[in-house]
Amino acid sequence: MRYLADILTLFRLIAGPLVALFCIQNHWQAATVLFAAGILSDAFDGMVARRWPYTKLENEHLFWRKNPDAWDNLADATLVAGVMVGLLFTQLHWLLAVAIMVGNVVISRLCIWVIDMKKKSSLRWALALDLFYRWFFGAQLATALLWLTVLATDRWGLWFILYGVMAIILLRLKWDHATFRDDPTYEPIR
Repeated sequence: MRYLADILTLFRLIAGPLVALFCIQNHWQAATVLFAAGILSDAFDGMVARRWPYTKLENEHLFWRKNPDAWDNLADATLVAGVMVGLLFTQLHWLLAVAIMVGNVVISRLCIWVIDMKKKSSLRWALALDLFYRWFFGAQLATALLWLTVLATDRWGLWFILYGVMAIILLRLKWDHATFRDDPTYEPIR
């Protein structure tokens, strides 16, 4: 069961480019299902990793376990980049698509840079910014999923209800990540 978290991360690494490909080919249903599965895999891989952790020896010998957070963040970025490329370049003028993508990268990198800088002097400020970044990332995922759903089906109202239920469940499962924590041992995301 230990490898399940790694398999979920690998799934997101593969799903991102496939979502972009399905969007470019106007296979909206496939893109929507794959993207929703990617979001769910992101929600559950952390829980799985904490439930069945690797030993210290395994972490040293498996190259992908040397920095597991980097792989998880890369998988998240790949999934978001895939859906952004697919949606923006098929639905908007390419200049606007590039501007939105560059803006997204700048905001994300700026948040992470400020978190790293403030972590040294003001942990509380860094935690607040980290919380903003998590909600920003979640809003990107939700917006992309809703946009894909509208393109994929005419019965999107039913899907929006399902997504609302799914959001409540995910927020409940990940509430500690969705709210401010005043924990001095907490390490902000990278």
